[in-house]
Amino acid sequence: MAIKTLFTMLDPITWIFILVTIGYFLKSRYELSKVKNIGTELEKYVKILEKVKVRVLDNNEDTKTLEEKYNFYINTLENEKKFEQLNSQIKEYNDVLKYRNYSRVKAEEYFNENTILENKINIHSLGNKASILTGLGILGTFVGLALGLHSINGGDLAKNLTVIDTLIPKMGLAFITSVVGMFFSLLYSSRQKRILGDVYKNINEIETVLEFLFPSQLDIETTLARIEVNLEKFTKEASKSIEKATFDVAEGMFKKFGNTFSKSAQSAGANLLSGVNNALGEIFNEKFMNDFKTIHKSFEKIAITLEKNKAILENIDRASENSKDIYENAQKTADAYDHFVKKMDDFMQTILSFERVQTEFGNEVKSMVENSNRIQEDMENLFAKNQVEMKKIIDYMVNGYDLTNKEIKELIIQVLNVNREVLSVGNQISTNNRDRIVEIGNSIDGSLEKIQNKIETFDSTIKTNTESTNQILKSNIENINNSIIYNNDKLNQYSERVERSIEEQNRNLNEQNRNIMNVQDQIARTTAEALKEYDRVFSDVNKELLKTVSIVKEVSKDEE
Repeated sequence: MAIKTLFTMLDPITWIFILVTIGYFLKSRYELSKVKNIGTELEKYVKILEKVKVRVLDNNEDTKTLEEKYNFYINTLENEKKFEQLNSQIKEYNDVLKYRNYSRVKAEEYFNENTILENKINIHSLGNKASILTGLGILGTFVGLALGLHSINGGDLAKNLTVIDTLIPKMGLAFITSVVGMFFSLLYSSRQKRILGDVYKNINEIETVLEFLFPSQLDIETTLARIEVNLEKFTKEASKSIEKATFDVAEGMFKKFGNTFSKSAQSAGANLLSGVNNALGEIFNEKFMNDFKTIHKSFEKIAITLEKNKAILENIDRASENSKDIYENAQKTADAYDHFVKKMDDFMQTILSFERVQTEFGNEVKSMVENSNRIQEDMENLFAKNQVEMKKIIDYMVNGYDLTNKEIKELIIQVLNVNREVLSVGNQISTNNRDRIVEIGNSIDGSLEKIQNKIETFDSTIKTNTESTNQILKSNIENINNSIIYNNDKLNQYSERVERSIEEQNRNLNEQNRNIMNVQDQIARTTAEALKEYDRVFSDVNKELLKTVSIVKEVSKDEE
C-alpha cells in the first residue's frame, strides 16, 4: 500500500526519467548478452583444449609428435558443435598452424581482445553505459528540482510558504530517479565486469594451452631433432631413388642394348630426379636442382644416342653375321658405362649424406657434367664412324649385287637371243636344206661353248667381288673394333679420374664431418650453459614473484 501511495505521488517528469533509465538498462543488458554468448563459446573451446592437454600429459602413443597432437585436436574439435562467433578465428589459426608444420604460430595473434571482441562489439560503449545510467538518474533529479523551484513566486510570502509545504515532499521524491539510475548502474556494472572477466580469463587460458600444445618458438634440441629427421628422410629417399635408377639402367644394358636401355635410362633419370626433388624440399636450393637437371639431360642425350646406335646394329646384323663382334664390343662399352654409373652412384650417395657440402657438390656435378658431355661426344663420334663404315659396307654389297644381277640378266638375254637364232636357222635349214643339219649342230656347239665361257667369266666376277667385299668388311670391322677399344681406354681413364675425385671428395667430406661434429659439440655446450643461465634467471624471477605476491597479500590485509 505504501509503495502504491509512493508511486501515486510521483509527477510525470519523474516517471518519464525512470522509464527511460529502465529502457536503457534493458538495451544495455541485451548488448551485454552478445558478449556472454562469445564467452560461452570461449569456455567451450577451453574445455576442448583441456581434453587435448590432458591426453598429451598422459603420454599417449597417438599424441607423441606435433602432427599427432594436431590430428587429435582437430578430431576433438570436429566432434563438438560448430562455433558461431569464433569460427573464423579458429579456422584461420588451424590453417596457418598446419601450413607451418604445427608450430611457430603465436596464438595471441588470433585469440585476443581485438580479434574476438572489438570486431563484433564496441567495448568502449559497453564501459560507458554504467555512467550513462547514473547520469540519467541524476539528470532526472535536477530536472525535478528545477521545475519545483520555478513554481515559487518571490512576491507573495504567504503563498510561497504554502507552495514550499507541498514542494518539499515532491522534491524528496525527485531523488528517486537518482536512486533508480544508481541501482541499475551498479547492477549493470557488476554483470559487465563478471562477463568480461570470464571472457579475458578464457582468452588467456586459450593462449596458454595452445602455446603448450603447439609452441610458437621451438627450442634448440627440437630444432636439431627436426633437422636430423629431415636429413634421415632425405638420405633414405635419395638412396632408394639412386638404387632403383642404377638397377633399371643396369638391367636395360644387359637385356636389349637399344630400345630397352633407352627407356630404362629415361625412366631411371626421371625417377632419380623425382625422388631427389621430394627430399630436397627443405635443404637444397634451386642451383642444386639446376645442376642435377643438367645431368638428367645428359642421360637423355646418351639414351637418344644409344637409340640411334640400335638402328646401326640392326643394319649390321642384317648385312653380315660378323656384326656379332660389333655387338659384343658394344656390350663391353655398355659394361664400361655401367661401371661409370655405379661409380657415379657411389659419388651421389656420398654427396647426398651432408647438407653442408652443397657448394662442393655443385662443383663436382659441373665437372661430372663436363666429363659426361665429353664421353657423349666420344660415343657420338664412334657411332658416327660406325654408321659411315656400315654405309660403305652396304654400298659395296648393293653395288656388287646390282652388278651381279645385271650380268646375269645380260647373259640370260644373250642365251635367249642365241637360242632364238639357232631355232630360226634350224627351222630354215630343215625346210630348205636338210643336209646342213650337221653344220648347224656344230654352230650350236660353238654357241654352247660361248655360254660356258660367259658362265665361267660370271663365276670369276662373283668370286672377285665376294673376295673384295670380304676384305672391305674385315677392314671396316677392324677399324670399328679399334675405335671401340680406343673409347674403352678413354672410359677407363675417365673412371680412374672419377675414382681419384671420389677419394678426394671423401677426404673433404670427412673433414667437413669433423667440423660439423665440433660445431655440434660447441652448440651443445652453449645450449647447456644457456639452459643453466635460464634456470638461474627463472629461479630469481620466481623468487621475486613470490616476494611481490607476499607484499600484495600484506597490503590487501592492511587495506581490509
